[in-house]
Amino acid sequence: MSEVRDIRINARIDAAQAAQIDTICEREGINRTDLLRRAIDYYYQSLVLEKRAARDVLTSSGLIGCAEGPNDLASQDKRYLTEQLRRRHDGDR
Repeated sequence: MSEVRDIRINARIDAAQAAQIDTICEREGINRTDLLRRAIDYYYQSLVLEKRAARDVLTSSGLIGCAEGPNDLASQDKRYLTEQLRRRHDGDR
């Protein structure tokens, strides 16, 4: 089994970003390494886990698949909307 090791990261940031890092570290009482770890965890969660969770919530709630419509509605939504609006507009005359 391979051993998991910490890796070192070097990054170039501008003065404003450095000041932001220092402010956050001071207010939270953490060092830069802990801030970077938290930021990576937060970003990963928002990017990967939240998107999957949102689909799971919509599916389990019954929202996905609860309505009827054409099979290609997702890819042709503008066409169907235009047709529906045109029918409504022509019906008013």
